[in-house]
Amino acid sequence: MAVTDSSLRELKSALRDTLAENDAIVNHAEANREEGGPDIQVEAKHIEGFRANLAKARDLREQIEALEGQKEMQDWASAAPEEPEVHAEVKEVSEITSVGQSFVDSDEFKYLAGGQNGYTMHVPFAVKGDLGGMWQRKDVYTTLPSGTPSQFG
Repeated sequence: MAVTDSSLRELKSALRDTLAENDAIVNHAEANREEGGPDIQVEAKHIEGFRANLAKARDLREQIEALEGQKEMQDWASAAPEEPEVHAEVKEVSEITSVGQSFVDSDEFKYLAGGQNGYTMHVPFAVKGDLGGMWQRKDVYTTLPSGTPSQFG
């Protein structure tokens, strides 16, 4: 059952009308009050009408709350699922294939420029992401078919 705004508007309008009837009953009773008299005289038919309107107003309020709750749940269920931030971070980290590849791509390694700026890194290299999650991945040195690491690069 789809909840429409028009059905909610109709129920709210009926609730306002019912409450207006009760206000009219109260105003009528106060208008008939004797000057200076502490008691308000209300006819039995007005009391019954007031109680019936009050019960109707409570029922309308329950219906409105139920429909608003249903509409809220429908909106929540039909909303596009948002990707949690954790998944976004994992995707960023998963772009790095290995620790060695991330080192070669780092600014620290590029600063060395093949020894032209010296062989000492002035800023330590830090692994971004989960180092434990990088196990069982190929390193850049495994792509060296033959030779020694000094010949690499």
